[in-house]
Amino acid sequence: MTALTGEIVALGLRAVIAGSLATFMTGAIVGLLLALGAIVP
Repeated sequence: MTALTGEIVALGLRAVIAGSLATFMTGAIVGLLLALGAIVP
């Protein structure tokens, strides 16, 4: 393995966490709008 393997793994983990957080926030906003009746499914 190269010396950069640790950095690549850390960046990959950060990317997964950032993507998950963005997805959860989008879902929360849509759920809030649905609950308030601002958008009709």
